[in-house]
Amino acid sequence: MVCILFCVQYVAWSQTSTLSLSTQRWVNKADSLLQLSNYQKEQVVFIWKSYEDQMAALEIAKQKLAQNNSLSAEQWEMQDAQISAQKKECKRIREEQLDALWDERQRIIYQQQIVPSKSPVGHMGVKHDRANCNICVKP
Repeated sequence: MVCILFCVQYVAWSQTSTLSLSTQRWVNKADSLLQLSNYQKEQVVFIWKSYEDQMAALEIAKQKLAQNNSLSAEQWEMQDAQISAQKKECKRIREEQLDALWDERQRIIYQQQIVPSKSPVGHMGVKHDRANCNICVKP
């Protein structure tokens, strides 16, 4: 029995260890606040892994675009806008998939404590975490 429990925990750890450290912290925070079931946690890890893979591919595309000197300014801007739109769409799909996992109680907690609405204040940096920001999170 102990061996089975250990194996299950190891599989769960190995799945989350493929995620970035910030995503692992996000998953742990969501798990503790929302009290996720095993199924929900597995799905959250799967959704985030898929999201991270897609975002990595888009970042590579953006880097290749930056190195491409054969494009005119208009072509470069158009392709850059397409990549940005794909990133935005990827984030939207991720949020829809996550939202489908939550029950009503979890959805309320998620909206209030994990992904608060954007602040109109322009203080955000590159690695800004709205859920842990003293300015973005309303007391």
